[in-house]
Amino acid sequence: MVASSLSDRERVLDKLRYFMDHAEPSDGSKTRATELLGKSVGLSKEVQVKEIDTRTPQEITAELEERLAALLGESGFMLN
Repeated sequence: MVASSLSDRERVLDKLRYFMDHAEPSDGSKTRATELLGKSVGLSKEVQVKEIDTRTPQEITAELEERLAALLGESGFMLN
């Protein structure tokens, strides 16, 4: 199965490169079929951007302490 996927991927990329350079107006359905085959073999996976927290440990600690104090103040408990 892996070898089949690799050859399919290579074939799709070859076709897309060919259509990119030599496509005729009548090649729309061929281009679309190649695009769909490419998606089926994972050539166009979505990219997810992950945000990184750039706060310092001290900033995070201060925020947690503020939130905890607010929660405990609302419930009637006091911090030592």
